[in-house]
Amino acid sequence: MESRNKKTIYISNLPSSVTENDLKIIFENFGECVSCELCLETFSAYFEYENEASADRALGMNNADMAESQVQVVIAFKENSLEEESTVFTSALENIDYSKAVQIFVGDIGFDVDEAVLEEGFTKFGKILEVKVVRMPDGKHRGYAFMSFSNETEANKYNIH
Repeated sequence: MESRNKKTIYISNLPSSVTENDLKIIFENFGECVSCELCLETFSAYFEYENEASADRALGMNNADMAESQVQVVIAFKENSLEEESTVFTSALENIDYSKAVQIFVGDIGFDVDEAVLEEGFTKFGKILEVKVVRMPDGKHRGYAFMSFSNETEANKYNIH
């Protein structure tokens, strides 16, 4: 399995009014931001720090009240099994049950690969809830992505050795 980035937190159940700037103001209290990717469709974000200690400190925001929401903050990727990486997603826009959603890391992707290409390539494994290619502030992508499948069985199908 690919190495995991323990410097990135996944924030879910964000209020619909939140902006990337709001997240930076709040989460930069724990360390310097390398990148912040907000997804308004799922009211979630990935926030990458310069070091693991900053990400660990940010976990203190788990279950914190933000506007009318109680945000969930977890380390986005662990060096554990996919079963332990399961994350609960919350979305007010869709009637999809995110309670069994599982997130995977897709590393070493070519710089010409975008969300559409990944979704097309992985859709044969199961229902994809979200595809996010991580990008730098200038828009260039970092060579890795995160994908959310509807359940663990579908997420594990991709893991062909």
